[in-house]
This record gives sequence, C-alpha cells and structure tokens, in this order.
Amino acid sequence: MKCPVSLIFVSLFDLIMNTFTLATGRQVEKNATHCVAVKSRGRWNHQWFKSDRGAQNELKRLRSYSADTIAYYDIQEFKLIKPNT
Repeated sequence: MKCPVSLIFVSLFDLIMNTFTLATGRQVEKNATHCVAVKSRGRWNHQWFKSDRGAQNELKRLRSYSADTIAYYDIQEFKLIKPNT
C-alpha cells in the first residue's frame, strides 16, 4: 500500500521539535511552532499550537474578553511566544 507524499510530509512535520523560552525564563523543547502565554492569578499558563493561525485565533479570543471576564479570571497579561532562532 502506497502512502501519499502529503501524508509523509505531515508526518515529518509532526516530528519537528522547537525550543521556546517561556515567559518564566525557562527553556523547553516542544512539538509546536507557536505558544500563547497567559498570566492569571500570578501564574503563567502556556498553550501550544502547530500553526500561526491557531495562536492568532487564541489571541483574538483573549482580546475579545469583557472586563468582567478578565476580572473573574484575574488575567494580568498574555503574549505570543515564537521559537528561538
């Protein structure tokens, strides 16, 4: 059974590991291309994405929060983190 070239490319893309410097200063290696860091209640949480579009959609969602939602979750800041070059 032959495997289409597009499936081979996607499989190889899934194996690519990138090094990120997190908002806390720690360096990690993840199978992702973008990270969105959210500081809430004094702690950083990181969400990992394999596409720029997914990360941009998450940022758009965070920007759309009302003042009440931001106060409820105590969101202090959020930012996009790209892999180290």
